[in-house]
Amino acid sequence: PPSYKIADLDQVTLYKSKADTQFDFSADGRWVIYDFEGNIWLMNANGSGKQVLTKGSHPTFSPDGRKIAYEEDESIWLYDLERKEEIMLSEGAINPKFSPDEEKIAFLSTRSISNNIWIIDSDGQNLRQIIDLGSKRIIKYYTWSNSGNWIAFSSAEVEPTFGGVRSGSLDIWLINKEGTYQERLVSPGEGAPPVFSPEDDKLAFISNPEGSPGLYLIDLESREENLLFRSDAFSYLKYTDYFEEEFLGEERHWAPRPSFSAEGKKIAFPVFNKDVSAFTISLIDLKGKKITDLAYGKGVIQDLRFSPNGDKITFLRSKTLNARTPYALFTLSFTQVVINGEKINFDLFPLTKEGVLLIPLKVTSLNLGAKVSFEQLTKTIYLSREDICAELKLDSQKALVNGEVVSLKVAPTVIGGEVFVALKDLANILKAGISWDKSSRTAYLNTE
Repeated sequence: PPSYKIADLDQVTLYKSKADTQFDFSADGRWVIYDFEGNIWLMNANGSGKQVLTKGSHPTFSPDGRKIAYEEDESIWLYDLERKEEIMLSEGAINPKFSPDEEKIAFLSTRSISNNIWIIDSDGQNLRQIIDLGSKRIIKYYTWSNSGNWIAFSSAEVEPTFGGVRSGSLDIWLINKEGTYQERLVSPGEGAPPVFSPEDDKLAFISNPEGSPGLYLIDLESREENLLFRSDAFSYLKYTDYFEEEFLGEERHWAPRPSFSAEGKKIAFPVFNKDVSAFTISLIDLKGKKITDLAYGKGVIQDLRFSPNGDKITFLRSKTLNARTPYALFTLSFTQVVINGEKINFDLFPLTKEGVLLIPLKVTSLNLGAKVSFEQLTKTIYLSREDICAELKLDSQKALVNGEVVSLKVAPTVIGGEVFVALKDLANILKAGISWDKSSRTAYLNTE
C-alpha cells in the first residue's frame, strides 16, 4: 500500500446481513436504503440515523427519493416515505428498479416459466413483459440506462442439477424499454453486472473470456470492446447458483460490479485474489488509464458503487468465500474541497499523508484565482494573483512569497503526474480562509 491515504474506510453495518443484501442511494446522495436480516433500513449516507422501514429485501429509491420499491414474499411493493404507507404492485416478482423518469418499475418474474424482465407503471397499471429468453436461460443482473430508454442485463444458460438449477457463463444483452429490440453484446463470456456510463455511451463490466478476469468497456455507438485492466494475479469466481438453499455450495457466486464516477471520467472496480482471500478496490482514470488502489483487505467485495455526488464509494464486503458468511456495508469517503461555495472536481483525489491533507496544486490554485506555471529545469512552481507572487520548488519546504522566505508544512511533491501541496500551505500563500467539516470530510476555502 502507498504511504498516503486517498479515502477513509468505515464499516456502517454489522456482519449479520444475508448474502443477497442490496443497497441504493437517494438521487441527492444523502440517504442509503439497504436490506438487513429480512428488514429494509434507511440511514444517512455517513452511516448514522439508522431506522427500520418495513419487512422486505432488494430496495431501490425512486428518482425523487420519496418512495422505495422492494420485494417481499416474491411480490413487488411500493413504500411512500412521507406517508409511511405501502401497497403491493405485482405478485410473482423480484428485484424491482425504478426507471429514471419514475414512471415505470422493471422487475424479474418467473410467471413465464423462466425469469424474465417485466415492466409495470408506477401506479400499478399496464403490466407487460419486454423480453422472453425461454426456459433455458436465466437473467441474473440488469440495470436501466440513465435516459431510461435502454436496459442492459446479464443472462446465462441453465442446466438441471440434483435439487436445483445451475447457471453457467454470463452474456451481456441490451434491450430497449419497449422490448422491440434486443441484442447480445458479449458472448460467450462471463460478463458480470453491466453498468452504463453517465452519458449512456458506454457499458463497463468485468469479464473472464480467457480464464483471467478483466475490466472491459463497450462503446455503444461503435460496439467496440476495449480491455481496460487485466491481471493474472487476480482470481475470478465462476457464477454458480441454486434455487434450493440447502444445495448451495461452499463457494458463493461472486458478482463484481464496477461503477462510474459522477462525471464519467473514472471507474472504480473490485478485484479478488482467491489464493490469499483478499480484495483490492481500484480506480482507473479513463483518459490516462492510470490505476490507483484505494483499499485492501480480507474477504470479497460485491455491489460496489460511487455515491451520486462522488464523495464516497459504498460496497458490500464478506469476510470469506464460505456461502454462509454474511456481508456488511462499508464506505470509502473521499475528501471534498469547496472554494467560495463551489465544489471542486479533481482528476486526482485529495489525499492524506502523515495526517496532512494534500491537494492538487494547479486546479485548486486556479479556482482560488491564481495563475500557475512550472519551470521544468529548476523544478520551480510560480503562483501569481494580484498582489501575491510566490515561488515553490518540488521537494523543498521553503517558499518565496512576495520576496519573503516562508516555511511550508510539507514540500510540494509529484503524485500521479500532478503536483500536490498541503492545503494549509496553499491557503496561507493565497490568503484564503479555511474551515473543516469532519462529518462530511469537506474543506472549505474562502477568499471573498
